[in-house]
Amino acid sequence: MRELLAYWGADSRSQLVADEIDADLVNYDLLTTPNYLKVGMEDVVLLHRRRTDTDRDEEEAADDDAMPTLSEIGITLGNISFTSSDVVKVSPDSSLDEAITLMLLNDFSQLPVVAGPRSVKGAVTWQSIARARHRDVEAKLRDAMIPALQLPYDKELVDVLSDLQKHDFVLVMNAQRELTGIVTTADVVDAYGRLATPFLLIGELDQILRRVISDHVDIGKVSSICHLSSDRRIVSFSQLTMAHYEAILRDDSVWETLNWPLDRNTFLEGLSDLRKVRNDVVHFNRDTVPTHVINQFRQMIRLLREYIDG
Repeated sequence: MRELLAYWGADSRSQLVADEIDADLVNYDLLTTPNYLKVGMEDVVLLHRRRTDTDRDEEEAADDDAMPTLSEIGITLGNISFTSSDVVKVSPDSSLDEAITLMLLNDFSQLPVVAGPRSVKGAVTWQSIARARHRDVEAKLRDAMIPALQLPYDKELVDVLSDLQKHDFVLVMNAQRELTGIVTTADVVDAYGRLATPFLLIGELDQILRRVISDHVDIGKVSSICHLSSDRRIVSFSQLTMAHYEAILRDDSVWETLNWPLDRNTFLEGLSDLRKVRNDVVHFNRDTVPTHVINQFRQMIRLLREYIDG
């Protein structure tokens, strides 16, 4: 996926990037198998012509998979699962001690039991192992096995939450119905946390900038400045957007009023960069906002706090 996105000069699947990719795929009669919106960043996708000489069933499945757009697809299991051809697992003939050792070495709470790539027999968990050993101290792996819910990679996460709450984990199967990953409740918490963090920081930055403007500039001047770059008349500070903040801070008299010992152009360049990220996040991006961008938001908030609270 990373290599595919690089063709469009992108490193994540935002609304704008997805719109551009979708348009190009249609224009060149191409599609991806699986749908590039439904998999993880480390997954492999095949980019090919819609009309090929491949197996007819496979082609029809690919066409069906390619139809939904970004606005129609939520976060999927494939987006958040660690997909690998080398998922840590045990066979039904393995010893229970082997399973326990693998779980300890990898800090896993569960382990799939697999007889072959498409033959999942179940799973073992710390709870199932404890129950098996409680019943019989000589319990074998098969005695500790429990059923494991197997779901396709393109299943939307919101539709799986109740299953995760009940089972704590689900096994993720690829388009060939092979086991390629596991999603746990901890993975879901982490995924939603990574998605929520940028929104929280954006909201905090917006509040601080609004406070800076409302404390130093009257609404009449704000309205006149913003009217130059927008047809929408500003009558309240609550109407201000990131673009408005930039326009206001570019005004010489406003910047002089703040009396900040900062280079205005450099400061506004940083603010402009964050505005672009903000637009990307608000229009939904299923991929994690890079750590350095999160740090940029935090540093900007820290800087502003220093001047408004200090």
